[in-house]
Amino acid sequence: MKKIIPLIALMSLPLTVVSVSAHADWIMLSNGDRMSGNIVEQTTATVTMDHSVMGRVSIPQSKIASVHTGRAPRVLARELRTGQPISGIPTAPVAQPVASAPEVPAVASIEPAAGDKPEHVAGVYKWTGRVSAGGNIQDGNTRSKDFIADADIKARDLKNRYTMGGEANWAESAGNKTENDQQLYGTYDRFITEKWFVGGQQTFEKDEFEQLDLRSKTGLFVGHQFYEQDNLNLQVKAGPSYISESFENGTSDDNIALGWALDYDQKIIDEAVQIFHKHDLNTPFDDTAAFLFESETGVHMPIGKRLDATAQVDFDWDNDPLAGTKEDDTTYALKLGYGW
Repeated sequence: MKKIIPLIALMSLPLTVVSVSAHADWIMLSNGDRMSGNIVEQTTATVTMDHSVMGRVSIPQSKIASVHTGRAPRVLARELRTGQPISGIPTAPVAQPVASAPEVPAVASIEPAAGDKPEHVAGVYKWTGRVSAGGNIQDGNTRSKDFIADADIKARDLKNRYTMGGEANWAESAGNKTENDQQLYGTYDRFITEKWFVGGQQTFEKDEFEQLDLRSKTGLFVGHQFYEQDNLNLQVKAGPSYISESFENGTSDDNIALGWALDYDQKIIDEAVQIFHKHDLNTPFDDTAAFLFESETGVHMPIGKRLDATAQVDFDWDNDPLAGTKEDDTTYALKLGYGW
């Protein structure tokens, strides 16, 4: 008989665990989150729960989808009404206010942080983008004019991301043009996992002072999205591209190249200021010394709701330029922009 008693005790342990866990209460919130603990008060306005991490929390009924408890409804109602201990935790009667437990807005504990990855839904596109422009006119001893404008727009759902945009620069000094270039681009990304994607891109460029009548780049790539958040984005991609160039002197050049691209932005200083950098490197297979590098680096500073000021440097390097043109091309810009 002495040997049977420990065996019975061991066999009763799973039943004890099940019994304890069955008495745990939990609340399903309207946004899909679930909170577990012990319900100590329920009114038409709020439900109060002792949470293992946040302590006593009052949750508005408007944020609650459903309430679940392992106790029988009559037992729960009696415990809430009489103030009896629930799951071994002493509680005050319902009629008494809980002075030592100030109400914590449910939104503080259930809504995602600003930097969390946004949820993407198949077939429902989230649109984001920015358009900006800047210019300067000087008249007197120094006569100059310059204008710059750009746009970048994205549409994203669960598996697809479309990006389109463009840029234009124009400048004049003492009646002579000193800059005149334009660019248009479009990209499609197809996500095959949460982080990996494949896609294609098309770019058109024109630059009067490089004597470039038209440069067309058509490419395919494989990419990896390291981060995709409101406060941090980082992706890289690589793949082959076909580059066709025609110049104002009538010559042309066609190459198959290996392309590499990086796109990064991050919010700093209390997530109020955003720094960014992107670059694109293309190296022809038959002449690796004739590489082409293009980059944008800068900072967005908020000045109002959805409005910002941008300081930006564009640096391009053509390691095999047309005779009579320079290898490097640098543009400094100050712009005002609108983002969404």
